[in-house]
Amino acid sequence: MATTSRKTKSSSPASAGKKTESSRLDCTSWLDAAELAIAEGGFSNVRVLPLSQKLGVTRGSFYWHFENHADFVAQIIDRWKARELEEIKEWNGDVSNPMETLENIVNFVLKRATAQPRRAKIEFALRDYSGGSKVAAKAVAAIDLARLGIGYTLLKEIIGSEEETESYALLFYAQIVGAQLMTTYVSPSMMATTSAKLKQGILGSLAGLQAKHGGKKAAKSSRTTKARSGK
Repeated sequence: MATTSRKTKSSSPASAGKKTESSRLDCTSWLDAAELAIAEGGFSNVRVLPLSQKLGVTRGSFYWHFENHADFVAQIIDRWKARELEEIKEWNGDVSNPMETLENIVNFVLKRATAQPRRAKIEFALRDYSGGSKVAAKAVAAIDLARLGIGYTLLKEIIGSEEETESYALLFYAQIVGAQLMTTYVSPSMMATTSAKLKQGILGSLAGLQAKHGGKKAAKSSRTTKARSGK
């Protein structure tokens, strides 16, 4: 008896035919094809018949791997979320040097947008789809929260004030998401130039923030030293 993680299949002639197709085409192939379709035209492109035709199989192969269309979409979203959570680990760095880590994040995001525009297109399609899907909305919220948390932790080291840090963490996240959007959707000939200019602008704003709050900390330290010395 053949089994899947979702349900148990019978050994009927029909299921035997599905098993033959499944041996030629695994679940990952369906998910890969769906992501390509999403990058090309959003989640409305996730349709079983057109995908099966592109993959050169019947719809029986689809139903071997997935319960139904909703299950298929849920697995697409789950895979996206798991992959993004894994990549967020690349954002982490030494909080003793928050500016360097923030710069690394900017570099990572823009480099990925330039090298893998399909990935960014899938994310923006998912954000659009989340307006009518609780499953998608929950996944997007989880990723946003994880990314914002890292930005907040780093900026807190520079700013100090929790309330002000929250505002700047949101602004920083908006900057890198917007930069990813612009880099992905400009013409290929402009991609590198656009990415470089966006990087310069974001890092410039971070440098200004550090100068502002670094000056505040220096002034505060000076006043504390004078108070202690009685001057």
